[in-house]
Amino acid sequence: MSCKNYKYKVKVTPGQGKKGKVAKQAQGMFVKDATPGERELIKAMADHDMVMQMISNCRIASAASSKKK
Repeated sequence: MSCKNYKYKVKVTPGQGKKGKVAKQAQGMFVKDATPGERELIKAMADHDMVMQMISNCRIASAASSKKK
């Protein structure tokens, strides 16, 4: 399955980051580029749900990878 058609995406690579911190960082990147309606939906996601989807000991590789061109 390809992720290139998704509007919001980040590149996650192995690193020393904690899952919760990386999830919050990704959410912040998504909120910054979102429309007001999308912003409310992104903020409505539970922290636990985001953390459960992350791999452990990771980091976000690039801040520019969050917006689809």
